Amino acid sequence: MSDMIDGLIQLILNQDADEVCRRDAIVKLGSYNDPRISETLKSIFDDRRVSVRYFAKKTYTEIMKRNESSCEGIVKTYHAKKQAEDYSNLAPSEQVIKIKESIETATSRKEYATRVIKLGETRDPSAINVLAEYLKSDLPRVRSNAVEALEMIPGNSFVDLVIPLREDEDNRTRANVAKFLWKKEKHDIALEILEKMIKGDFVWMKDSAIYVLRLIEDVRSLPLLELALCDHDENIRVKAIKYLKELDMILHSDIKKEMMGKVNPKKKVLNKTKPDVKSGFVNKIKSIFNKN
Repeated sequence: MSDMIDGLIQLILNQDADEVCRRDAIVKLGSYNDPRISETLKSIFDDRRVSVRYFAKKTYTEIMKRNESSCEGIVKTYHAKKQAEDYSNLAPSEQVIKIKESIETATSRKEYATRVIKLGETRDPSAINVLAEYLKSDLPRVRSNAVEALEMIPGNSFVDLVIPLREDEDNRTRANVAKFLWKKEKHDIALEILEKMIKGDFVWMKDSAIYVLRLIEDVRSLPLLELALCDHDENIRVKAIKYLKELDMILHSDIKKEMMGKVNPKKKVLNKTKPDVKSGFVNKIKSIFNKN
């Protein structure tokens, strides 16, 4: 067993190995209980391959769910660091200066990226130019966090800084761009990004798009939910169904049943080969949203 795990670890750490083989090895590692696995997966969170990053984070999360005590330890450590770096007694502009200094002295990529978020928590306009530089980072996590930080700062004057990342190769960054643009009232561009993610070939893009749909919870996103309900990937359909069930407070039971009829969750097969984004249930749901 130990030799098997050693071989899988060597494979996923090999940047030159076949991408699909590395992904399969990551998923396989998730079925074992070995303390080395979590650390190995964390070490490839910033891998140059998007799919490797996605499956590493997904598998790591599943392992953490199996080990609640480890999760509690991580949370406690995070809050301890957050408390130690509390600059709330300073003026917002001074906080920006201090946080920027702490970012430059970060001892790990994760710490570096995490501190970028704190710039947004100041909600100070002086952080905008600083975050603009982090949008250009080679590290996907830093770019993603920079977008998220900018979303926290009031105003729309800096929207153009983020729009170039609408085609970012990283799923989390692109999803954060869509979420940012939605909050900044650029709804058409946000929906265009999400539609492209859902219609694309990559499950990690679809996954992140559904996450954003759940956050914006707006009638204009319903045709995209229908696309996800009819996706060829079972995991995406299941996530879409889960989101649909979360709409219970808004949807009448008969409308929800009609939407659920788009897929057969028990057999995990499509009931329709192609979704009709202009179908009747979308119009019916719109009327319900308008009444509430």
